[in-house]
Amino acid sequence: MRLYPPLFFNRIWTQSISQDFKTVRVKVIKSILNKNLQGGIFGGTLFSGADPYPAVQLWNILRKKGYQCEAWLKNSEIDYVKPARSSVYYEFYLTNAQIKKAEEDLRSTGRAEIHHQESGKDKNGIVVTNIRSLTVIKLVS
Repeated sequence: MRLYPPLFFNRIWTQSISQDFKTVRVKVIKSILNKNLQGGIFGGTLFSGADPYPAVQLWNILRKKGYQCEAWLKNSEIDYVKPARSSVYYEFYLTNAQIKKAEEDLRSTGRAEIHHQESGKDKNGIVVTNIRSLTVIKLVS
């Protein structure tokens, strides 16, 4: 995912993905390419740094379990808590309960919706963004 153009040009760097895809660590690197007028990271870049990961995680986990499915971000909401004056770090983690709910819903209705909450933190561990999102997973034939 590091070289995927929308992420690469926004300086969004996937730092690590766990073997089981439950945990993904992302760094949004502050650079001249994404700096706003006040010297922080542009809000759209911070939002983009959280966009694809929960859907990609769920899709990979369910695919490994034998499900033929599609996953996408249905909606998302961000609170900009304070200006991001350094690089920002996200850690996306899926719980066993979220995965179990997705599997149960897929088996019963062919579709699942999973809610996520993530916080972006600066280099000092201070929260700069709070993001709430909803991922949809749908079985395909």
